[in-house]
Amino acid sequence: MRNVSLILVCSALLMLTGCQEIRRETSGILREKAIVISTNYASSESHLSLDLTYCLLLGIPLFTSTETVPEKFSVTFKCQHGEFMSDQKKTYEMYKDCQGKTIDIDYQEIYETTWDQGKQVTRIFLYYVHP
Repeated sequence: MRNVSLILVCSALLMLTGCQEIRRETSGILREKAIVISTNYASSESHLSLDLTYCLLLGIPLFTSTETVPEKFSVTFKCQHGEFMSDQKKTYEMYKDCQGKTIDIDYQEIYETTWDQGKQVTRIFLYYVHP
């Protein structure tokens, strides 16, 4: 009898709280006019550092370390819903010579959506991506 009561209580709690599922969702491809505000490129860099102090004080071999910073790309657009930026290389390659020009931009919206028993409860905009 005790097991039956426990099952009934657990079932009632599940019915009251529901089973929510959170999904990351992407809109279809959207298109609008945009102005290319800026394009930026920073080449890859490598930095070599030497630890001379440690070497001189303790008389041990010189320590070196190398840090490599990957190349970076960015394109900033201004459109009807505001400004947004892409850091994708393919976007930079497409628009690197278009600064100040009006172009047609394709993009998608990324959302975090909460569903409860097949019904949408919340939908929060996260960011834009260039497909």
